[in-house]
Formats: sequence, C-alpha cells, structure tokens
Amino acid sequence: MNAIRNSLGFVLLFGALALIASAYSLELISLIFLVLMSINGFKLADAIVAHVRMLRRQPKHEPPTTLPDFPAQTKRDVR
Repeated sequence: MNAIRNSLGFVLLFGALALIASAYSLELISLIFLVLMSINGFKLADAIVAHVRMLRRQPKHEPPTTLPDFPAQTKRDVR
C-alpha cells in the first residue's frame, strides 16, 4: 500500500511541476511530463498488481472455534 501512496504522490508532484512550468516551453515540458508519467504509471500498476496478489495469498478468515471452559469440570475433576 505504501508504494501506491508514493506513486500517487509522484503523480501530484509531476502535475504541479507541469502546471508551474506551463508558462515556459510547452512542448518540452509536455514531453518530459509524458515520459515521467509513463514511468510512474508502470510503477503504480505494478504496485496495484502486487497488492492484489498479496491479498489473494492471504488465507480466508474462518469463524473462531468454541473453546471449552477452563479449567474443564469433569467427573474426575470434582472431588
């Protein structure tokens, strides 16, 4: 999950940089932005796939079994 948060942080960072630099050479900034976003997109997709695989590997939760009262009161225990 941490990798997903980091990837989303980079998306916001690149978006802010592109917005600030849009007053300058738009073609160059757009090209850099697209390259960085494609790299980050692969990271985000990889993090999501890894997270889903990790969730699928976890065992299903089973209902808790009922435990007998402790200490067990049987005929042998009563004196």
